[in-house]
Amino acid sequence: MATKLPSEALEPVARLYAESLFEIMDAMVHADTEVGFGKIQEAAKKMTKAEMHRIADIAGKYCAEHSDSSGNLPRERWPVLKRRALEFALRTNEK
Repeated sequence: MATKLPSEALEPVARLYAESLFEIMDAMVHADTEVGFGKIQEAAKKMTKAEMHRIADIAGKYCAEHSDSSGNLPRERWPVLKRRALEFALRTNEK
């Protein structure tokens, strides 16, 4: 398993992931159908921008915690991780 990010790098990397994930969620709102993201897309369409930012922040931290010590993520892992991160964020937000 890869070495985890140093604690001082976690927040800046999480912020970068969150910004990307917010843009993805915002695009989902305007898309007809996102294959593999149906539930996430349905949820995003019911959210305000502030709610989407909150979900993206949670998902961004999830991604940062699952990246390697440099904050990088292998390209082939991104599609799976972004779905898992957004699903995790939606579940966490429901609590």
